[in-house]
Amino acid sequence: ISWFFHASPWPTGLVAIPLLGPIYVNFSALGKFFWSPVGGLILICMFDIGGIVQSVCGFADNVDKRSKKKTKKPLTGPEGVNGEYWVFLSCGIASVLSALLGGTPVIAFGESFAGVEVGGRTGLTSVTTAFC
Repeated sequence: ISWFFHASPWPTGLVAIPLLGPIYVNFSALGKFFWSPVGGLILICMFDIGGIVQSVCGFADNVDKRSKKKTKKPLTGPEGVNGEYWVFLSCGIASVLSALLGGTPVIAFGESFAGVEVGGRTGLTSVTTAFC
């Protein structure tokens, strides 16, 4: 659409390497409304990651109870999920790196249920799901 309204030039080739020159962004032009979408994305990421982590770990505890396996300590408890800090930290660091490369925020996805259901407890099942 932007080509027809002359907002951007027509492409000159099928594939081109982007030129990454200095990027100048004037955030003051956005005014006070700049922080509204930023805060919304932060809240969406926090609740999405927290909900997926809580539900996947709760599902993993239920799978253990059904299969009668003895675990040392349940994944979920009154204080929350064991290791949840590291999940949030890794998603935060990955989101910063993704933003530097022009991508979207990194969150934990519901596809983790598939790996947990078949018995996966490490990140290797998530890596395998990512390649499929």
